[in-house]
Amino acid sequence: MDVLNVTEELTLIDVEVRHKISVPGYRSGVTDVYVFIDKGAETYYWVTTSNQPFEVGKIYDIQCKCNRSRNNRLIYVKIIGSGSKKTVQNEQPATKPDAEDVLLGLKDY
Repeated sequence: MDVLNVTEELTLIDVEVRHKISVPGYRSGVTDVYVFIDKGAETYYWVTTSNQPFEVGKIYDIQCKCNRSRNNRLIYVKIIGSGSKKTVQNEQPATKPDAEDVLLGLKDY
């Protein structure tokens, strides 16, 4: 028997917000999907209905819980530490994969 919703607590240092996808939700609400990438090119995603201060192209240090069996889905995400916002200097938009492909696990960064 496989265990399905196993989460582990993580502290992710210098993760970049690659995408913010806003999806219309139930009763006029909006659900945001944030896609993060760390220094080792590992991707994570977070689905939330609350307004968050994350900006695309910025780098953060975050504390969270991660469900690896659900393609690195994050829950209970919190920004930690001072100086955790740094801008990304060298972006190459032509080589970025589509956010939907990353969420579905079809492509990686």
